[in-house]
Amino acid sequence: MEKKIAIKLSVAALAAIVFLEFLFIEVELFEYLPNIGIFFHLFGGFFVALFTYYFFQKSLLKLPWYLIGIFIVGVVCMAAVGWEGFEWVLGRITGSLYQASLDNTMEDLFVGLAGGLLACPLVLTRNSILVKSLGLITSKQVDEARMVA
Repeated sequence: MEKKIAIKLSVAALAAIVFLEFLFIEVELFEYLPNIGIFFHLFGGFFVALFTYYFFQKSLLKLPWYLIGIFIVGVVCMAAVGWEGFEWVLGRITGSLYQASLDNTMEDLFVGLAGGLLACPLVLTRNSILVKSLGLITSKQVDEARMVA
């Protein structure tokens, strides 16, 4: 139940961020709040990380913590690059200015990554608690048991 709620909340948050991003562009609200885009990308990366963890939770439970972190950060990076590519294509098609500059694009990428990195401790702590409560053995523990035997 918790997993479904977390996935739905993450998707709803991402949809709200996308809606607000386009609203701010179309109504030209970035002129009044120029730095709000930073928060859009920060929270976007955060919610992509949460969605990724809960969507792949069953597969991730038995992995060591560092592989889970690498996987989540990798997905956040792909989502950030995909979003910036989408903005570029949309700008080319419509003639609108969705990307202000290369500096702005790089800032968006790094801030999105930072959002994903902020979510990692939360996700990894949650994963550790689940592994302990379910009595699951991690792949590292299996390897250690094989070395002893």
